[in-house]
Amino acid sequence: MALGLAAILTYGSVWSLGVASAAGSVVTASLLATALPWERQKPAWPTSASIEDAVYGAKSAGMNLLRFGTEQLPAWSLGRFVGAPDLGAFNRATTLLTVPMGALQHALTYSLFPELRPQGPGVRNGGLTDIMVLIAWPALFAAGTGYFAAGPLITLLLGSGWETAGSIAGIALLVGVLQLVRTPLGSALEAQGLFRTTFVGWVLSALVTGIGATATAYTKSVMPAVLGLVIASLSAAAVYLIANARTGSLSISAFARGTQTMLIIQAFVTGFLSVTTHLLHHSELSALAYVGVVGSIELGFLWAIRRRTAFWQIGAAHQLPGFTAVKKGPTDPSGLF
Repeated sequence: MALGLAAILTYGSVWSLGVASAAGSVVTASLLATALPWERQKPAWPTSASIEDAVYGAKSAGMNLLRFGTEQLPAWSLGRFVGAPDLGAFNRATTLLTVPMGALQHALTYSLFPELRPQGPGVRNGGLTDIMVLIAWPALFAAGTGYFAAGPLITLLLGSGWETAGSIAGIALLVGVLQLVRTPLGSALEAQGLFRTTFVGWVLSALVTGIGATATAYTKSVMPAVLGLVIASLSAAAVYLIANARTGSLSISAFARGTQTMLIIQAFVTGFLSVTTHLLHHSELSALAYVGVVGSIELGFLWAIRRRTAFWQIGAAHQLPGFTAVKKGPTDPSGLF
């Protein structure tokens, strides 16, 4: 990022926008090569195991390419049928709000994939259920409270002329949050080789995304395209959730019990913000400050009751950083509510 910013400030050309990605790949490859023993980097004759890995890798890469290609449909529709200004607004909103979530999504994929392999620790003893509960709590807060802060934040960051980006900022944030929730569910299936199921999820999300892109082409509005991405992520996540439940990797009942406290609290806060933010007429800065105050109160309340929640119990049971063990009470979320 630092090298990319330096290139942009120095040259100010279009090509300099790609420096950050190229430099990141080079630095990552160099660090990995330094960390791996030389014996593991020397070329060797392929074996049956390596061929199996290559086929598996091709399937995983193919699914990633399909998902990436489908996610470009809204941008293509905006650029082809609506115009450059709306495409620019869409790119700004997704770059500032969706892309950071995408970085977390990739990090989750890399870290969880080994844990979710067949007979891996993540699929035994409700490991995936615990992971999803830990992800759902911050995701609910980011979606339910961050939605109201996204618009004022984008407007303040970009300034005048970017009102369209501010109007879709909240939905762009939801796209990123839903992808963050969908990722571990899909990774659990692909880690077990269930690519047919993830393909079904992709087909459903592709149809929804295509409908949104088509609606944008006819209405000349950016909103259908962004809404299509939200519904597409929801559809794929639902398919993956059901599939993981059928394989026994995830307990939907335990997941529901582990998240119901946060669902109730967040539903109240979201409803409160949806009413009050429309009643109050204020500037972007005051609106952002107002949502920040409400969000801080919510976080303070969650901190006060933390030891009684499944989120804290699971974190303490797995000895995660920042969590302290609870002396009394169950560690299984099914017994907390």
